[in-house]
Amino acid sequence: MIIKEKTTEDNSWIVEYMEREWGGNFIITNGRMHYIEQLAGIILSENQKNIGICLYEEGNNECEIVLLEAFEKNKGVGTILIKEMISRMKNMNWRRIWLITTNDNLDAIRFYQRRKFRINKINKNGIDKARKLKHTIPLVGNYGIPIHDEIEMEYSNIEEKTD
Repeated sequence: MIIKEKTTEDNSWIVEYMEREWGGNFIITNGRMHYIEQLAGIILSENQKNIGICLYEEGNNECEIVLLEAFEKNKGVGTILIKEMISRMKNMNWRRIWLITTNDNLDAIRFYQRRKFRINKINKNGIDKARKLKHTIPLVGNYGIPIHDEIEMEYSNIEEKTD
């Protein structure tokens, strides 16, 4: 498996995928629109076939994962991409990596928690607000759960102090 940087040549197939699977060429987190073409990213490929992608935005000494997508499930694709992002975190001296998922995405919550991400906060009605900007966001998601809230998860390289 090979990890490569996303280039402008990748934008066309990524945008096509996003429009087909995500209902548009942008993702909304915390009320902010992230246009796919403007995001940095890494692509995992095997035998010259793209099998996973991580799109992100860095700034303020941290990194937001805007999209993590494994095109082949249960093969460790997501884990490889997350490990690469954690490695970059250490090299870039980011304070944290964070992301937004939705309240219905129990599989993602499980995935990230097993990789030492923690729930940082819940943006109540965050998806309801995002839906006003992106009407293609469904009302009901995984497992028949109504989608309303954003869940912010983070991986931090700062050791937590306990009392």
